[in-house]
Amino acid sequence: QGSERGFGETTLNPVGVAYANTCLALVFLVVGLLNRSLIRKSVHLLAACLAFAVVLSTASRGAVVWGACALVFFLLLNRHRKYLSGKNVLMAVGSCILLIPICVVLYKANYAVAERADILVQRFTNLFYGIFEAGGRGDDSMNARQMMLESYLSTWGQWILFGEKNYSGYPHNQWVEILARFGLLGLPLLVMSLVLFVRLGWDLLTGKIHPDVEFSLIATLFVYSYLQSMSSLSLQVNRALWLGFGYLIGYYVERSKRRRRA
Repeated sequence: QGSERGFGETTLNPVGVAYANTCLALVFLVVGLLNRSLIRKSVHLLAACLAFAVVLSTASRGAVVWGACALVFFLLLNRHRKYLSGKNVLMAVGSCILLIPICVVLYKANYAVAERADILVQRFTNLFYGIFEAGGRGDDSMNARQMMLESYLSTWGQWILFGEKNYSGYPHNQWVEILARFGLLGLPLLVMSLVLFVRLGWDLLTGKIHPDVEFSLIATLFVYSYLQSMSSLSLQVNRALWLGFGYLIGYYVERSKRRRRA
């Protein structure tokens, strides 16, 4: 299905296109939701919808699932703004109901839209059967990822000390990739990654963060890119992940300094 998901250009990888446009959609979505101007809010949300349409055209499962998870994170992070109030939920449901006829018309009138939608649905169907059905074969993408990850884990003794010699290819898992690249020398990076992600999650659950627009935006991108790194994208490609690492380190260091001064 890789060629079916292509864009007629060898340099455009569907996963990379989906990743970039999900980041773009999240940026417009966060800025739009936090904007008080109705006109600017509408423009930003429209731009988010257009970027998300590009994501759907790539038929990328990871971008859709992890992007949705990042959106849930943003809503929970800003729960004091009551985005999940009954009124807002009803408005969102009503908007979706109104959009259904438009989507149906586009699906029937445009073969390109229908083809991409069918591919995305089929890929999720294959994933479902591969996970939940006995003897489910899944699809080529999932099987290739599983084989590569198992290959790295089965040969861990060859790279655990100093990393894999002539490292090439990646295991589609950030934690394994760090160790496969750097061996035990990568432990500080791995520990930092785990601590930042767990601490952000804990602060989210305990309500210790009072986010402004900047924090909401970068933290949401970080959550998306972190989850995406567990199923796709190598470390050097996932730029938003490194942005999040640097920003959160600075945030927690500064917060610790303020507490000591207080």
